[in-house]
Amino acid sequence: MILISGVPRSGTTWVGRVLGYAENVRLCHEPDNEHGNLLAYLNKQQLARFPYMRKEDPRDHGLYRIYNEVIN
Repeated sequence: MILISGVPRSGTTWVGRVLGYAENVRLCHEPDNEHGNLLAYLNKQQLARFPYMRKEDPRDHGLYRIYNEVIN
């Protein structure tokens, strides 16, 4: 698994799309963006506008569910 992250307008979308053209590659662009992803929308409904996770948060935390689905 490769995780690409960066600040806006730094080329991360372009890098992800280029890598996404490779055979047997699955690209998941902005999995926590609720405006373009139904899974994120459903899991973030009960969270604050800019949610974050702490080590002690339960496994049913919305962001945990989103990223668990993406990684698995």
